Amino acid sequence: MPTDKRKTDRGKASREIYDLAAEEVTLRHKSLREATSSYNLNHTSLYRYIKKKTAYEADETVGAPTIGYPEKTVFTASEEKILCDYLLNCAAANFCLSNKETRTFVYKLAVEYNKNIPSSWTQNQMAGEVWLLQEKELKQIDAKGNLLS
Repeated sequence: MPTDKRKTDRGKASREIYDLAAEEVTLRHKSLREATSSYNLNHTSLYRYIKKKTAYEADETVGAPTIGYPEKTVFTASEEKILCDYLLNCAAANFCLSNKETRTFVYKLAVEYNKNIPSSWTQNQMAGEVWLLQEKELKQIDAKGNLLS
């Protein structure tokens, strides 16, 4: 389980900030490095984003330009919502699953749906602790499966 915490906010700029900086470069003819210094961005990242954006606007690419790396998610947002609702229904019916039982259930579900899972899940035959903690934080669920309001 990772214990390191991020110490900087470098590389956490949103897409809106990249759009503003790209507008400065393309429409207002500001230099790339001036725009990146005023918005606190990396010049190479902004250059790549501008290339993606112009290709998208010229209908050369299908998808809209993205920032950073894609998240490594096992389930889609709708599948996670269904899973969360199921676990909450189990808790409401006094059929609470322990953390290990929940992780084993999630692993079996991912294997059943042929999801791309980390190798540690396959070795341990259960989902990782980090995954469960992130889900609990995102969905605001306590250890017994109750929603925190």
